[in-house]
Amino acid sequence: MHISMEYFGESAENDIVLFTFTSRNGCVLQVLNYGATLHSWQTYDQNGHLNDILLGCQDALGYKGDHPYFGCVVGRVANRISYGTFELGGHKYQLDTNLGEHHLHGGTNGWNRQCFPHQLFPQDDRVTIQFIGKSPTGDQGYPGNIEYMITYTYTDDNEIIMEYRAVSDAATPINMTNHAYFNLDGSKNILNHHVMIKSNKITSYNNDLIPTGEFTNIEDTVLDLRSMVVLGEKMDLNHDLMKVSKGFDYNYVLDIHDKNEVIASAYSPISGRLLEVFTTEPGIQLYTGNWLNGVIGKGGSYCDYAGFCLETQHFPDAVNHPHFPSTILMPDDLYYSRTIYKVSVK
Repeated sequence: MHISMEYFGESAENDIVLFTFTSRNGCVLQVLNYGATLHSWQTYDQNGHLNDILLGCQDALGYKGDHPYFGCVVGRVANRISYGTFELGGHKYQLDTNLGEHHLHGGTNGWNRQCFPHQLFPQDDRVTIQFIGKSPTGDQGYPGNIEYMITYTYTDDNEIIMEYRAVSDAATPINMTNHAYFNLDGSKNILNHHVMIKSNKITSYNNDLIPTGEFTNIEDTVLDLRSMVVLGEKMDLNHDLMKVSKGFDYNYVLDIHDKNEVIASAYSPISGRLLEVFTTEPGIQLYTGNWLNGVIGKGGSYCDYAGFCLETQHFPDAVNHPHFPSTILMPDDLYYSRTIYKVSVK
């Protein structure tokens, strides 16, 4: 594994550094210490051509500005918390509200806007990069002083192993994920992509895409992705389940919890690339880039549906629904989450 580092820009805390990892077969992953961001992933298609399959910003100014969480880690809590409020230990907490009246992806100054110190651990067939962070009590309204670690391992098998660890001195919610946007052709849109998710239900939502606490059985509906389906053929925007979101933006409740089994996959018949997802998490959010039109990124302006996300996670707003898998980290406990993205040619 070949490793290089270069200056990418400045943040308030430290220089922003771009790390480039080149595998033995020539695939290339680029990572930023700002937001622990997956900036670029160049992989081969079925004709032997390298293309970048990740959406992202062109430069440091783009990442420090307003963008739709391209490739970054999100925390303390991924996804939405209703009205930014919850009760814990007899206390009511008010979080930063950065999505209208609601809290999204850790708040206005979430972990996606941190510039992390790093450590590199190279081996012959892989490289591991660790980012260390601290979040004081009151950060974005959350209780507890948290110390956390984000670990990415890139291997010669063209897989990214993402691990998250955290400890806290007080009970607090935590639900970390990565917000990578994929386009397996590296161009145009993802409506031709085939997608599979092993799930027969979603967490039910209101018109603000906040969970109601109930579950919706999606068998034989437009949201049923248990076998490979073409996204563009499934996206009936007149259907009641898609009118609000203008596409897929749903948390799927996973049928299996085996970290060694593929729980979701995506395939493009044009490039022949296959993305497989493995996780320890109980849910996964499929988002099809429904509001990307006009967003400036690498190579210019993106269109709607230019990329898709498969965000492994605990359920949105879990802190307000006791019957959901808990997102509460207790003192002296260890938070741990693991997800793998693997790309190959089919």
